[in-house]
Amino acid sequence: LLVPQDFGVFALAMSISEIIFMLGGFGFAQACIQLQSEDEVFNTGLIIAWIAAGCLILIGWGTTLVSTWFYGFQTIVFLAVLCTMKALQFPSSIYMASLEKDFLFRRSAVISGGARSSAVVVSLFFAWQGFGVWSLLLREVLAILFVFCTAITFSNHSFAFRYNKNTARKIWQFSFSMFFMRLAETSTSRLPFFLLGSLVGIQFLGLFERSLFLASLPNTLLSQFHGKVAFAVYSRIKNETSKIALGLQWNLLLILRIIFPAGLIVFLFPETLLMTILGGKWGPAAPLFQGFALFLTCGSVYGVLKHALLA
Repeated sequence: LLVPQDFGVFALAMSISEIIFMLGGFGFAQACIQLQSEDEVFNTGLIIAWIAAGCLILIGWGTTLVSTWFYGFQTIVFLAVLCTMKALQFPSSIYMASLEKDFLFRRSAVISGGARSSAVVVSLFFAWQGFGVWSLLLREVLAILFVFCTAITFSNHSFAFRYNKNTARKIWQFSFSMFFMRLAETSTSRLPFFLLGSLVGIQFLGLFERSLFLASLPNTLLSQFHGKVAFAVYSRIKNETSKIALGLQWNLLLILRIIFPAGLIVFLFPETLLMTILGGKWGPAAPLFQGFALFLTCGSVYGVLKHALLA
């Protein structure tokens, strides 16, 4: 339904918004899970998250005004909307963390998975109706809104406007220790999109973005287990190293048996996979997709180790 240029426009706007929100790369939600025994940790974390969201919206709007000198109308509109909506992800993450802290992963998965799936269905309908690249923006906006609303609705924590200075200091300490890791992750994942879209062109960026998306898909699906679930469990047993070692062993054992064959298939049959999944017009992306085979293989191993070390 969509062509590489559509995905290129959206990827460029998304990369700029992600670079802006890199400034807010503090792991407030993870800090609340890690410090769950502290006084008023979730109430304090929610207040901090809303403050961070407001600050980043203002920075995003300022960047959008500056960007009018360099980019087209669609990219500017996308950037303004994304910078506004992505701020909601900060408070949403705190509500989701209150579920994950109690190991309510089924409810958490239904919220995040249901929101994304519903948004995709709606955007597919609009793409079929001829809305083109605007359906991609609609997908992102709806996914964020659905998560925000359902997370508030189904959270079992009774949030109140209470702020504990000592807890806030500990949240900031933990969050700041995660900041440079988030900074590095966002830089390495989003700067290529920004540079390719600005210097090479939207068409090539679209091919690059979809290739990376497909290569990341297995790791994205598996990350719900070795990411959210593992982090919450490890945080609860953070002083029991033998149990953490056992968790790492089983995670790596299972994931490598899935990821290595997937990476081999991508390396050997990139064009066949692309043409089957996306259609004939995506054939030129085959060399890019093949190059991401190693990324696909290593991504889950990195994710397993990262979340254990963070916890």
